[in-house]
Amino acid sequence: MERKVVQYVSEHYGLSLQRACRLIKQAPSVQCYRGVKDPKAALRRRIRKLAQVRVRYGDRRLHVLLKRDGWELEKNQTYSLYCKEQLQLRSKRPKQRKMAVGRVSRITPRRPN
Repeated sequence: MERKVVQYVSEHYGLSLQRACRLIKQAPSVQCYRGVKDPKAALRRRIRKLAQVRVRYGDRRLHVLLKRDGWELEKNQTYSLYCKEQLQLRSKRPKQRKMAVGRVSRITPRRPN
């Protein structure tokens, strides 16, 4: 939105880009910035798809499957993308133990064994 405002002010009032940015209180770097697409987007999609099909597989096994598919990447790259996609298997929760129930008093012995 601010980019359009700066562009309009610059063209309509004949101000330089720097002055228009200062008028709108915006850094000039915002006006010049161009977004960069993720170069590994296709690889991320493939890792996510493999992880959905093979839920029990970890990053090492997925790395082997990716190598078979023809992707050339290091195991550290696979691990990094695996973590960024938050595909780590959750560790099992420990079994919940029963809360201590109010203990019943022991029966008093009537006679020796």
